[in-house]
Amino acid sequence: MLSERYRPKTWTDFIGQPVIDEIVEACTDPWLFDGCGERWLFESDGIAGCGKTSAAYVAAQALGCSDFATERIDSRACMVADLRALDSTMRAYGMGSENGRRCYIIDEIQHLNRDCQRMLLGILENLPCHVIVIGTTTSVTWADEVDGLFSRWRRFRFRKPSAPAIAEHLERIAREQSLPIPDGFRILSYVQGKYTDVGGNNIRACVDLLPDALRRYKGKADIRAALGGIGAARCESCCELQRFHRSKSAFFYSVRSESVSRPCPAERYEEWSEDRLDELVIRHRNRCYFCELRLSRERRARWEP
Repeated sequence: MLSERYRPKTWTDFIGQPVIDEIVEACTDPWLFDGCGERWLFESDGIAGCGKTSAAYVAAQALGCSDFATERIDSRACMVADLRALDSTMRAYGMGSENGRRCYIIDEIQHLNRDCQRMLLGILENLPCHVIVIGTTTSVTWADEVDGLFSRWRRFRFRKPSAPAIAEHLERIAREQSLPIPDGFRILSYVQGKYTDVGGNNIRACVDLLPDALRRYKGKADIRAALGGIGAARCESCCELQRFHRSKSAFFYSVRSESVSRPCPAERYEEWSEDRLDELVIRHRNRCYFCELRLSRERRARWEP
């Protein structure tokens, strides 16, 4: 995945998150690991793909935890027995670091059930001095049912990143990966969800879907060029394409037959999916698409949505 290649590795790689400056300052506080372990919570209010998990790994490195001493816990599959085993193993010092620190990253912590939350509360109350637990979540109310759990965390709120900052990041990725940007394609409009259903300024989704969005936009531009422009396209033999427009995932066409000896068989075809239209453009780029539909009923049935 392209997003994994551009996953932030240092603090300067994060985009549109002022909270990163707060985390950097927190990593240099002189009272860290003084008498007890650290409990940090990276949270966002329903915003995914904004860099919480990546920030957790970078923070672990900044606090002196090596890759061998950093463990990720999947909260979706976590049970009480797993947390009980974790409570016993975290007493040992971490490998590969001078201070023996260990970091446990609980990803999407809101998926923990109530019993696991109660067990986690007991663990956080008695953390060893060399351990830091970092939780990431897209919910700000996940621990409301367990009294005292929220108060155990040092909380950092991640905000929705700005669309211009993401657009600048995507332009840099397109240049580095030699991705051709078609004429008329606006990166900022793509981030805002005009060309795809990304929405929410999800950086991870924007990066992963960028190559496909560029290809689809170029394919539609080729379709418009093959049809003679957005206004109209004409077949001299039998029919005239009056107008067409895009609505969601289907193309709608209105056709009018001309006065010829053989009527156009495509008058009643009103809705066309993108895949069907792309197939027709590829196979009949220089011909009338509607004339080419004078085929057998079996072949037409294969093109039905």
